[in-house]
Amino acid sequence: PTPLVDGDRVYVYFGSFGLLCYDHDGNQQWQKPIPTPKSLYGMATSPIAHREHLILVLDNDANLPDSKLSQSKIIAVKKKDGETAWEIPRPFHRSGWSVPTIWEHDGVSELVVLGNGQVSGYDMSSGTQNWFAGGFSRETIALPVVGDGKIYASAAMLGGSGDETPEPAPFWDAVMQVDKNSDGKLQRDEMTAGFTFPLRPELPIGHPGFGIPLPKQGPQREKRLDGMLGWIDKDRDGFWTREEFVANMTGNRGRPLLMAILPGGKGDVSESHVGWQSHRGIPEIPSPIYCDERLYLVRKGGLINAIDTADGTVVYRERLADAPGQYSASPVIADGNLYLVSGLGVISVVPAGDEFELAHQYALGEGVQVTPAIDADTIYFRGEKYLWAFRRAE
Repeated sequence: PTPLVDGDRVYVYFGSFGLLCYDHDGNQQWQKPIPTPKSLYGMATSPIAHREHLILVLDNDANLPDSKLSQSKIIAVKKKDGETAWEIPRPFHRSGWSVPTIWEHDGVSELVVLGNGQVSGYDMSSGTQNWFAGGFSRETIALPVVGDGKIYASAAMLGGSGDETPEPAPFWDAVMQVDKNSDGKLQRDEMTAGFTFPLRPELPIGHPGFGIPLPKQGPQREKRLDGMLGWIDKDRDGFWTREEFVANMTGNRGRPLLMAILPGGKGDVSESHVGWQSHRGIPEIPSPIYCDERLYLVRKGGLINAIDTADGTVVYRERLADAPGQYSASPVIADGNLYLVSGLGVISVVPAGDEFELAHQYALGEGVQVTPAIDADTIYFRGEKYLWAFRRAE
């Protein structure tokens, strides 16, 4: 979660504790303990501000007492003292990692929340759900963004693929890392050392994001691996072949989706108020960013898409040279330039516009996982070891 700062205070949400408020000298003003929601990967949502309130989405995998409905909810607390102002239940939602957005249009304020499977708009005055649209995968991370009279929500396929039909070669190559006898097949006794079905082949085997989560060790893990072998091995010859693996790559992982939603809808707006949809080049973690009727998206591998927000057509799709790997930080814009930073800490500067140009690159020499911050004359990058500040020349 990202801290929130206003003219008087700093507000911080820790999933393991709750909300804390400090003045700018670091003196604690109030605290609000919040039970930690049950979540697949831990809490990532951040507080946002709306007038005198802080708003926090607390989607939760745990059920309400004696119920099959979830404890998920949205809360608003008063900035001055942390007291709860209102709550909105989300009983059909489970854990998610997206931050909500305030959408001001037609004289109303709507809270837009992207959660597992769907995006929803809530009336800020009454807390009622105005509209929703489905089609997103189970795991939603990116922030909905506003521009050109619409709001845009995006989520990759479960496992991080941004294209509807992912290229199978990197996934099979990840499997073949444990092909000890080099026969081009995978057998059960080779499924060791943290191996699982790959979802993000660019990560090393054993990394928690590499593949389908399994128990770390013991009989339960061995049982799951036995089942995984049989799931792919359709002819029961004791091996995964490349053909069997590719045939099972398109399991129930949803569909990568970028959706443009028009204002004024009620209820299910999936048909009535969706301006356009795209299913290619969708990032898993970074949020899109809007500028001058264009939407920019960056995803793993250093792929950048520029989208025309009028109809969703691709203005350009290019690869950032010398900046491969995973991308977790969202792009930011300053002085008409996009600043894109890879997980390896390579900063790429691309002018906003209809022609792709890689104007500048700089390697920090350490990893970066979080979005840069900007003030009037400085851009800040938080690396794994240092906080970097680059200031505009006078």
